[in-house]
Amino acid sequence: ETAELTVSISAIEKWRKEHKAGETVRSEAEHLPGGLQLTAVLYPKSSTEGIGGYLEAVLPARCAAVMIIVQMDLVSADGATISTKSNAQAERWTSELRQGRGWNELVASQKARELTGEVELCISAYVESVEWVDEVAAGGDNGDSVEDGGGDKLLCATLSDLDEAFTANVDRLHPERSFFSAAFAARLSAEADARRGAAGLPGAIAPEVPIGILRDLRKKLPGAITRHVSAISAAVRAKIERVVAELVDATSHPRFRRLLLQSASALLVERTASAQAECARLLEYEGAELHTSNHYYMDIVQQLRRDILAEKHPDAKAVWSERPFLQHLNFEALKKQSNREQELVDLQIKTFAYWKTLKKRLIDYVQMAARCNLSTELLNARLKPALLISTESAGKMRTLMAPDERLERERIDVAKRIQALEEAHQLLAAAPASLGLSLEELAQRSKTASSPTAERKPSPEAAPAPAPFSFAPAAAKSSFTFGVPAAASPVAAPFSFGAAPAPSALAAAKAALPPAPAPEAAPTFTYKPPAGIDSVGS
Repeated sequence: ETAELTVSISAIEKWRKEHKAGETVRSEAEHLPGGLQLTAVLYPKSSTEGIGGYLEAVLPARCAAVMIIVQMDLVSADGATISTKSNAQAERWTSELRQGRGWNELVASQKARELTGEVELCISAYVESVEWVDEVAAGGDNGDSVEDGGGDKLLCATLSDLDEAFTANVDRLHPERSFFSAAFAARLSAEADARRGAAGLPGAIAPEVPIGILRDLRKKLPGAITRHVSAISAAVRAKIERVVAELVDATSHPRFRRLLLQSASALLVERTASAQAECARLLEYEGAELHTSNHYYMDIVQQLRRDILAEKHPDAKAVWSERPFLQHLNFEALKKQSNREQELVDLQIKTFAYWKTLKKRLIDYVQMAARCNLSTELLNARLKPALLISTESAGKMRTLMAPDERLERERIDVAKRIQALEEAHQLLAAAPASLGLSLEELAQRSKTASSPTAERKPSPEAAPAPAPFSFAPAAAKSSFTFGVPAAASPVAAPFSFGAAPAPSALAAAKAALPPAPAPEAAPTFTYKPPAGIDSVGS
């Protein structure tokens, strides 16, 4: 949605003299779909004596909006731009009671003192989305959750909010001040000049002039009506999806849930098209002829004539404070105008009165058409039969209600694990009887067998100390003996040289030596040459 907000002051120099710094002038609140409310706030005299402004937003509880304050313009009465500020960065606004964003000082203090006459602040904002925020998922308090009965707005309340937003959007298409602006008067004058000279009383304006003007005013209505019907359709769709999600689990019955959503979606598309067609027909009625039998039209005409043309209106200040755009249309000013110019003022009044009548009549019928097609008739008469027909024609109910395949696979895996555990339990229960041991003894033996110290090698202290041996050279040579380290001492015994021992002593020494361990068998392997090779040599 795109929002255009304006707020103006008729005499800026007078306002700055009569008011204190920090006081504000606010525009009419603009209501957007989703419950978002925007207001333009103008500071004619800021704390720095300049002129500033910002955009104020009010969001419903547990909502967030993503928007861009595209541009801020401060313009004079003749349309000249005094100052402009632009921005292209999107911001996320979270739900608070009231918050202001995009503050800008548009005019410095020195230049602000020089301004005179009417100034207007125009703010353009683009709202990308308004979304519901789940505070439970975000770690917040769940006091307003759906489960405990709070926070879930009824569909009728949502539709009422959308109706109010639609009314505000239509009002914003052509504000009251636009019908009495200098630009609108110049447009009427140009149209009247193009058809001047027709038969009639002096100063009479051809009837084609208001017809053409009102035809141009209606050009913005189709877009506003289409958006409203689409918003109603989206709200009903969201409610249906939420109810189906609460009643049918997506994992337990995915096919059944998809069937319900598809049937409801097809019906919703059909009723949305019907509502759009009926609203388009209403616009055709308005374009066919200018007609009303409602006294509301002439009541507005006579009231404005009294407010404008009375020479000494007792409530003039009250009228002008409510409608400041009428200040230049007073009796003293009109007395100086020609017949044709006064007739143009009267045509402005009649055009404004008929537009208000048309707007009220059209808004009521559009809202009724949208509610009838998308709420009353859809939910009360068509939705239940459509869901029953789609369910009965879907085939086997067992297939329709089957759970998700992933859940079925998990269920099979869990069943296999339970069966394996039961078999292991039976084996453990039968083990004491077959082995003659208790479960505690089996557990102790299992621990002993799996202990890393079970296969530990014998300690060096348990091994017998090797006996010394001697080497006997030739008979004429001297002999020497190698000392073997003692078992308890890391220091080797000294060498001992002496005569060659007798043969009997040598044999006794050999006998005292421990038997040599049996050599391990060498590993064998077989070599298989590649194909085409007969032997290793080749």
